[in-house]
Amino acid sequence: SLSTMDQVTAVSLASKAWVENPEKNIFSFSWEERCCPSADSWIHLARHIGVRTVHCAALCTSSNSSKSALLAGMKSVAVPDRFTGYQDFSGADLIVDEMTDSAVGAIFKLVESYP
Repeated sequence: SLSTMDQVTAVSLASKAWVENPEKNIFSFSWEERCCPSADSWIHLARHIGVRTVHCAALCTSSNSSKSALLAGMKSVAVPDRFTGYQDFSGADLIVDEMTDSAVGAIFKLVESYP
């Protein structure tokens, strides 16, 4: 998971929620660098978990994070929220309104479709 929070805050919050081993599964990116993860942030995350970017799907709530995931070589799944629903998600591999079982199945098919 990528977060705009600093690492200590993100890990603390995640440890109170659902994340197993949050210190290994939460990554912060610099808010000063950009308002969303850069392609380098997505690549860093993929390398850390040991998965090639072409085998990853990034769930993105903003068009900027969607486009940076695509630049990183990942599949981009746009999940617009009430703050970003107006943004241009063109280029995203999939756009979903909510995470239903059907949407999750479509995401897995996206990742599996890479040769």
